[in-house]
Parts: sequence; C-alpha cells; structure tokens
Amino acid sequence: MRMFAAALALPLAASATADVPDDPLRFDVQCLIATGHVARSGATEHRAAARSASIYYLGRLDGRGQTFDLEASLLAEAAALRGQDGGDLLRACGQLMVRRGAEVQAIGARVLARERAAPAR
Repeated sequence: MRMFAAALALPLAASATADVPDDPLRFDVQCLIATGHVARSGATEHRAAARSASIYYLGRLDGRGQTFDLEASLLAEAAALRGQDGGDLLRACGQLMVRRGAEVQAIGARVLARERAAPAR
C-alpha cells in the first residue's frame, strides 16, 4: 500500500478511459479500501482528495440498493490487497471517477445548451 499516495498524486485526468471492471461491486469495495487507506495514512496533501474518493465509492456501494455484507466484503478485499503496492488500483479508481465526472459535465453542458436554445417564456 506504499504506492497509494504516489498513485493518488498522479493527475487523474491523464487517462479517463478506465475499463469497466469485471466485478463492479468488488472493484468499488477495493477502491473504498484503497482511498480510505490514503485518507488515513497518506501524504497530508493527498488526504482530502482521498476522503472525497472514499465517500464517492461508499456512495456507489450504498446506491446499488443491493443487500450484501459490507463488513465481510471489506475484510475479504483487504486481505486480498494486503502486500500489493496499490498504485494500479488507485489509478483505476481515479480514472473511473474522472470518466463519470466528464459524463456528468457533458450532460450539464447539453442541458444548458437546450435551455439557451429554448424560446423565452
């Protein structure tokens, strides 16, 4: 997990073409763990971004409306991640956030353009 902070420091917009994970639930749990780790023990300048990312991934997990054992999932994935450097995972987590952010911005731009093009009432 030593590389988590360094990976978080990479510009997230460098590659916004993250592949869709094979198991999105597992990916979100892993991202919650990885970003939570940086939020707690990463370099001070990366902690705020990591906290935001943790909240994002917790929201993705909560927003599914699925019932699953979050505690068991966190324990299982933490064990699977133990000893890994984590840089690739954090980059993938960041890339997904960037891609989704770009999609929301594009939606906002289209909505704004429609509003501007609509006749005044």
